[in-house]
Amino acid sequence: MGDMTTLTIRIDEDLKREIERAATAETRNVTDFMIRAAMARLAPQCPACGRSDQPGFQPPGLSPAMDDYLRQYKERGSAAPVTITTLEHNTRPTVYWVRIRNDEPHEGMVMVWVLFGEWRGGRGDMFVERGTLPIPIPRGFITGWREDGDQRWYRVLTALGYASGNDQLVNALRMQQQPTQPAPSKRHR
Repeated sequence: MGDMTTLTIRIDEDLKREIERAATAETRNVTDFMIRAAMARLAPQCPACGRSDQPGFQPPGLSPAMDDYLRQYKERGSAAPVTITTLEHNTRPTVYWVRIRNDEPHEGMVMVWVLFGEWRGGRGDMFVERGTLPIPIPRGFITGWREDGDQRWYRVLTALGYASGNDQLVNALRMQQQPTQPAPSKRHR
C-alpha cells in the first residue's frame, strides 16, 4: 500500500458495535478489519458467481447452508433427485442432475449418483432410470442446489446455457468405450 491517510465516517452506533465485535472475533483492530473489508468489496469478482480471490470469501458449497441441506437430506433418508450448479475452473457454469449419496461423508466433496435414463409417458412425466454413475463434486465449485424430482430446473438451466454435467459424463464414457485400433506397425508408417 502507498501513503496512509485518514478517513472519517459517521455510522450507526449498532453497526459500529457489530464491526467492533467482528474485528475482535478475528483478533484484529477495527482499522485493519475495515481496510480488509473494503479491499474484499473492491476486489474483482466473477460476474457469474461472485467469487473473489480475496480472503474471507466462502463458496456456497462450503457454507453452513450446504452443511444443513446435506444433513437434512440424510436425516430424511431422501433419495430425491437434486439439481446442483457448479463453476469449475472458470469454465461456463455446469449443472448436474443427481442423487446425493447418504452412505458417504461430504467433507470436501459432495458424493453423488449422476442419473442416466429417459423420460417416458404421454407428457414425459415418468423417468426410467437406466443407470447411475458415482462421482464426487468438489464443494468449492458448488454455486447452488435444489431438489428437482421432475428435472424442471435442470432443463431450464441447460436451456439458459449451462453445460450439462450429465451429458459431459455420458460423452466421456462413450469415448472410453470406443474400440481402439492397434497402432500401425513400423512397416506401415
